[in-house]
Amino acid sequence: MLTPFFLQACGGGGKSVSMEEIPLTAVDSLANVVGLPTQMVYDDGKLYVVDMFSEDSLLTVWDIASKEKVLSMGRRGEGPEEYLHIGNVDVAEGTNGRKTLYLYDPVRQRMNLFDCDSLLAGYRNRRIVNVPEDWKTIVALRRTDQGYVAIGKEPENKYVLLSDSMGFVALAGAYRPKPDANVPDVIHWMANFGKMELSTDGKTLVDIIYNASVLTCYDVKVNTLEKQWEYVGKELDYRVEGKDFVNNQVMGYLSASVGEENIYALYSGCPDDVDEIAPYG
Repeated sequence: MLTPFFLQACGGGGKSVSMEEIPLTAVDSLANVVGLPTQMVYDDGKLYVVDMFSEDSLLTVWDIASKEKVLSMGRRGEGPEEYLHIGNVDVAEGTNGRKTLYLYDPVRQRMNLFDCDSLLAGYRNRRIVNVPEDWKTIVALRRTDQGYVAIGKEPENKYVLLSDSMGFVALAGAYRPKPDANVPDVIHWMANFGKMELSTDGKTLVDIIYNASVLTCYDVKVNTLEKQWEYVGKELDYRVEGKDFVNNQVMGYLSASVGEENIYALYSGCPDDVDEIAPYG
């Protein structure tokens, strides 16, 4: 099935924002990639695919030129080299100056680091960095050029900035306005949940919200996220039912990718269907 993408272009010093819909007419695909890919990262001719429906391994690495599978890893389980979930994958320069693969398991609250060259050569020199006890509410963790940026459950700020050693640096980013001032903070946090995508150099972050048509672009600084621009198609709109919320409108953006000149966002525009395995855009 062909999927429509939306292009978010920023120019004029990052202050001008325009939108263009791009219907896909041809797809150069890897025929063996099936299931439910939740994240894909491209680096140096290799495509790293997280597939949460895979029975054997949650992460597969493909060589784009040959379309051959290079590596499969990450069995589901609670063993030393197993994962309950892979929430985020990044390939970036590590503190040793070499390309490093970062895999974050939000259920076990730990980041697994692998040297890419050694990993692709068949050696798994793994290093584990556990999330500090003070930040056990972190549900997503990504590598930046400064350290890490995380989505936590803070009442006022959406993001937590952490150092290389995962020490606290600062809180940053804001939630969308509450539709009702009496909405509990924990429900508003749930309604604001979405995804963060970073540029390959870790210096630009795009924030999306699943329940609203909102895109926010940040520059990643040492101790803050500096907002560059924001696109609001439809603001967050929900009602509280018991201890949960119900979206009053269609699903918003599902994913995004930061290119060299443009930002590409996958838009749903469909009602949330609880019987679907996953939403589509």
